[in-house]
Amino acid sequence: MSQTNAPYETLVNSNTYYDIYVKIQIFVDFCYVKLHNIREVIIMKTKTLALSRLNRQIAIQSDIPQVEDGWIKEVRRALGMTLDKLGEICGLAPSTVSQAEKRELEGKVTVETLRKAAEAMNCEFVYTFIPKSDLNTFIEKAAYEKAKRILMRADLHMSLEDQQVKSEIEPRIQRLKHKLISEGKVW
Repeated sequence: MSQTNAPYETLVNSNTYYDIYVKIQIFVDFCYVKLHNIREVIIMKTKTLALSRLNRQIAIQSDIPQVEDGWIKEVRRALGMTLDKLGEICGLAPSTVSQAEKRELEGKVTVETLRKAAEAMNCEFVYTFIPKSDLNTFIEKAAYEKAKRILMRADLHMSLEDQQVKSEIEPRIQRLKHKLISEGKVW
């Protein structure tokens, strides 16, 4: 072995490169975990923001009045527009407009028909769901019910095996509820 290769041979044969590799691998794993945690936080914040925005919109939209004869007929009458004229503007027969008004009351009108009618009457068509309660409350209630079912079933099985759980159920339900919400496993 020549003198010029001696330092190289020493480095190759030592664990130095392996140690560096292990340290890099540990660092990469650490970064992956951190990025995964950051991703989870971003997802939760995004969901929270979306819920907040929806709840604000719900508060605004819950003041929208209901109409007895359906929106097509109500707006058409308010404009003083006949079935013939609305049909002409929409490119539909008056009988088709009349059927659309009836189907709207039955809940069978298509979104496309509503959009055409709204456009013909210079209205913006808004299709929306208005929750009956705050969405956060709805999620919490659903998570609570799921957690309760899971724990009640588990406790039943444990008691059948003579391994009853000694701790109170309510704090356990609350912990599982929060876990279900944070992991997005409510449904």
